[in-house]
Amino acid sequence: MTRPERGAAAVLRALCRDGASRATDPDLRAELTAAADRLDRPLQLAVAGAVSAGKSTLINAILGRSVAAVDAGECTRIVTWYEYGPKPHVLVEYTNGDTRRAPLGETDLAAADIARLRVRLPDPWLRTVTVIDTPGLNTVSSEDATRALLFGDAAAEHAQALVYVLRYVQRFDADTLAEFRGLSAACGLTAVNTAAVLSQVDRRADEADPWPVARRLTARAAAELGPTVLDVTPVIGLLAETGRARTLRPADLEALRELASLPEVVLEDLLLDLAEFTAEPAHQSLVDRLHRYGITVAVDLLRRDPRAGLDEVHRELIARSGFAEPGLVDVVRRFTRHADLLKAHAAVVRLRSLGSRFGTGPDKSVVARLLSTVEENRPLADELAGLRALAACAALATNALVLDQDMTDRLFRLVRGDTPAARLGLPPTASPAEIVLAARQATRPWRQLAQMAGPTVAGHRAQDVLATLEDIADSALDQDRALIERLRDEPLLAAPVRRAVGALLDGDMSGVDSSQVVIRLRAMLHRPLPPPIRRAVEVACAAFENLAGSRP
Repeated sequence: MTRPERGAAAVLRALCRDGASRATDPDLRAELTAAADRLDRPLQLAVAGAVSAGKSTLINAILGRSVAAVDAGECTRIVTWYEYGPKPHVLVEYTNGDTRRAPLGETDLAAADIARLRVRLPDPWLRTVTVIDTPGLNTVSSEDATRALLFGDAAAEHAQALVYVLRYVQRFDADTLAEFRGLSAACGLTAVNTAAVLSQVDRRADEADPWPVARRLTARAAAELGPTVLDVTPVIGLLAETGRARTLRPADLEALRELASLPEVVLEDLLLDLAEFTAEPAHQSLVDRLHRYGITVAVDLLRRDPRAGLDEVHRELIARSGFAEPGLVDVVRRFTRHADLLKAHAAVVRLRSLGSRFGTGPDKSVVARLLSTVEENRPLADELAGLRALAACAALATNALVLDQDMTDRLFRLVRGDTPAARLGLPPTASPAEIVLAARQATRPWRQLAQMAGPTVAGHRAQDVLATLEDIADSALDQDRALIERLRDEPLLAAPVRRAVGALLDGDMSGVDSSQVVIRLRAMLHRPLPPPIRRAVEVACAAFENLAGSRP
């Protein structure tokens, strides 16, 4: 997906800059210039959720360092941007327009006077993604307040992707995600660029292992949120932060060793009442960094391996937190790998909104040129091919496209996957011929939907998915095309086989009996052939075997 992502962003950037140079309305010119500039900056990823849901803890885990405030103090009520910078520092932006540079960890900050904090860190990952830590949403009720709180007053500050942290699966969270759907025209937040994280899953069960309950809660959350989010991932944020930021100290390790030396029943009794357990200062530190489940995880490791040190304990915490693969890290990697694609999608949403604002003014020809490329009521242009599956996913979230569960799952897989095989649900070892077959089979329901829906948004989005699958098939076929093309003019091939090879290369297999072609090609392989011809026959035979459904 890398090539089309770069292509889509480059096309939109040039489109916006060209439009800005032609526009006479200063507001339109400013909007288009800002849209082009946003495509040059890192993806703006907001982390949102209710108060005390674990947003800042999650950010610390993602960044691998404890820089986000996690208590309920002043800093947690300030929008904080985590950006790349060569030297660690904080840029404080005040409501009166003043700025001040401060060291990391400064606590003398009054939320009423601060518009925003920009934390600059020398983390290469932040060159690709800027993380926005937001205040809790429990008191937000209107779309305007939500926009101002999460995305700032200027359109240039809008987030382009969202991780929504749910502490409890409750009606509030579903309503809030519904508000984000309503804001999609302004900031592009749909299932395409939204992931949900079920946090603090270790606090939800009495069992020693919280993960069976966590998986059930995750399934429930996914069912409730439906197509609003692309992923729902459970995580124990505190363990992920402690492991990734390596916050355990030697004194903590010694305290854990002492607990590991106790009989299991004694330790279980101690952990029943954390208020009593934390009467000892060393135990308070453990609860702050691990809580009950994390303590048992670390103690279990030390009992299995008494020589384990801080490195091993931190690795174990990461593995048991839900952060490691498969887990939250997959969501983070998807946002990172698809950053350009998500920025391009957000730009398309923004450009469409400009059509309603400026489409009848003096710059209507400029707007018409923009909309000819990104208009929702037509399939996306070829140069934006990388956005096609995302456009369908976004339409699904807004009910412009209605699918059954099987097609929804297939569409989400097409969006999540990073390789042709993964996007089609095939194993990583799938051959080009197998990819061609799977992609062409997957086109059938989308072609039918496109025909039934006609010239509607649903029909156009079905055509987009159809084109995406055909591109995958064509790209896979291109890997073997050079070999197979040698056979088109090969005099050793019988005329019917030559015609079938031509049909395969042209993508039109109507009237071709693949099983008969396989028989003829297998017969050729029993004869002496020049090595290049033999390899070409083998590749063609494998392709026709897949099409015939008769692999040997």
